[in-house]
Amino acid sequence: MKFVLLPRPFLWFLWFVWTLLLCILMLSPSDGTVKTISGFFGGTEITDAIGHVILIGVDCILLYGAMMHYFSQATTRKLAGIFALVLGITLELGQLFIPSRGASLIDLIAAVVGVGMAELLILRFGDAFTDHWVIRT
Repeated sequence: MKFVLLPRPFLWFLWFVWTLLLCILMLSPSDGTVKTISGFFGGTEITDAIGHVILIGVDCILLYGAMMHYFSQATTRKLAGIFALVLGITLELGQLFIPSRGASLIDLIAAVVGVGMAELLILRFGDAFTDHWVIRT
């Protein structure tokens, strides 16, 4: 039996809102909000790639948190990683169809690195997620 400390709908809502924000940022033309945000962090290709690492990594961790109520820790980690990786690559390739945007190899690599770092964090601190979000008895 599981007793959830954070309600499942709330965890799914957090993931959904973050994923929606991620999609909006990555699929918006670069001459508006995206340019402002990028400029705030330096506006270089490297700082943009770091942003991709963080955005995709957080998405993976939030999805892990929402899904861990349904599967084992290992299965949840794999599913969250696969979904976040596919999402990151799809959004990056989707930029080819957005005016003033374009896919770049460094951003595709950043998506892979973001998922990899999230997976490492989940491996290292996965029990902490479980202890704080779910009590298993």
